[in-house]
Amino acid sequence: ALFERLDRVLAVTKPDLVFACYGINCGIYQPLAEERFARYRQGIENLKSKVEAVGAKLIIITPPFFDDSRRKGPFSYNEVLDHYAAWEVEQGAKRADAGWRVVDLHTAMTAEVQRRREADPKFMFQPDAVHPNDAGHAFMAQQLIGWFDPSLKADDELATLFAKYPAL
Repeated sequence: ALFERLDRVLAVTKPDLVFACYGINCGIYQPLAEERFARYRQGIENLKSKVEAVGAKLIIITPPFFDDSRRKGPFSYNEVLDHYAAWEVEQGAKRADAGWRVVDLHTAMTAEVQRRREADPKFMFQPDAVHPNDAGHAFMAQQLIGWFDPSLKADDELATLFAKYPAL
């Protein structure tokens, strides 16, 4: 159903550029399994083909951090997403000449949570493990803007980013 909807949306909107963050739900909150991971990879390939078929460019955003400390389970779901994100990053590195553009939100967000928890063990971007709070959204925006303009530092405040890019 996703790709049928995608076809309709692409036909109506006729985009030049598509951002897709695909993955936090794709592991179905289960341990890493090759069958699910293969479907994920095929889904990304299909998404890329469909976007490019309408003449648009695709920018893939790796899945965000999953906060295992907020939803404890018998395994680390964030580590499952590590695999999903690593595959996307690998495609961006190996296949850049084929139009693979990847923003690695997952690795940056995971590292930032770990860094901030050194000072504040209760720090969180996602109170429910998945959906970002304001700080999480700000960090995600910083990663996207920083990808387009690498001169920006990851620790720039959001106000600084908006001052530099008033059209945002």
